[in-house]
Amino acid sequence: MTPAAFKRTIRDLQVWCSSCMVAFSGSDPIGVLIGAKRPSGTLVHKIAVHPDHRGQGHGRHLLASLGSKLAILGPPRMIAEVPETLAAACGLLSASGYVQEALLTDYVSEGPALTLRQAQGHPERSRGMNGPPRSVGRALSGPPPALSGPPTVLFVGSIFNRRHVPELIDGFARLARAHTDARLDIVGENRTSPRVDLVDVMRTTGLADRVGLRSYVSDDELRAIYDGASAFVFLSEYEGFGLTPLEALAAGVPVLLLDTPVARETCGDAAIYVARPDPALIEAALTRLLFDPVERTRILTASQRVLARYCWTDCARQVLDILVSCGARIPGWRSA
Repeated sequence: MTPAAFKRTIRDLQVWCSSCMVAFSGSDPIGVLIGAKRPSGTLVHKIAVHPDHRGQGHGRHLLASLGSKLAILGPPRMIAEVPETLAAACGLLSASGYVQEALLTDYVSEGPALTLRQAQGHPERSRGMNGPPRSVGRALSGPPPALSGPPTVLFVGSIFNRRHVPELIDGFARLARAHTDARLDIVGENRTSPRVDLVDVMRTTGLADRVGLRSYVSDDELRAIYDGASAFVFLSEYEGFGLTPLEALAAGVPVLLLDTPVARETCGDAAIYVARPDPALIEAALTRLLFDPVERTRILTASQRVLARYCWTDCARQVLDILVSCGARIPGWRSA
């Protein structure tokens, strides 16, 4: 496969970049694994080992090596979609700790497209499923992602009183006393009113050396901070939307949110929620978020459905439609 053909393929799969691992015997390449990243997981796109070197553990080594890399760079979740006819591939993934999550069926449509009226007369065709199944495969996911480094909790956003950053610091401090390598990073301008001295809050916990506080970082720095985070916390009482939790999910970081209608509408089941910003509740929720691999996997799996709902292009198009609609009510107004 040429580089151009590979790029076309991963675009069709709605993935955004790739990772490549190569196995060598001496100086000779004998195996390759290509992973293509979606926002919340890496799709094992191709894996192959030279016939003369099969059965020697090279495939499992490639999967383990990519898993170790992604545990650091993120997103840590790995997925493979494998036709059931490829018994050897299914056996390799099962031996590497992957488990079946879903049974997938692809359909092809034979014949002309149906109108809505025609489809209503043929319920089985209303989904564009006019022909037989083309292929049946299994969706396999890797072992639940574990933390590869010190547990790092992250908050990103302007710091308002309604976002309960002092309570986050207190809740983190409770957790950090039991986990001596844990760290909290806070990124955002302090805009509290009446003003809260966050440095003083940090000192009061006795763990100020394990809390980082920055009012501004560049886009590249912020991207690196998300990549290094293990969990994201946003305890806001009210928001119009709340973008940074979605940024965290897109970076493969599970999130902890205050349970509000807006948070539920925005992130759905791709989060852990606390009923109120109580440090004891925050500590308990952070413990689950950081150290329960099943819970982390559940959130990152759900994030795929959540993130699929959001698209800047669709948002811009809908806003433009509203503006044009409003403008059409103005006498003499004419759209371009």
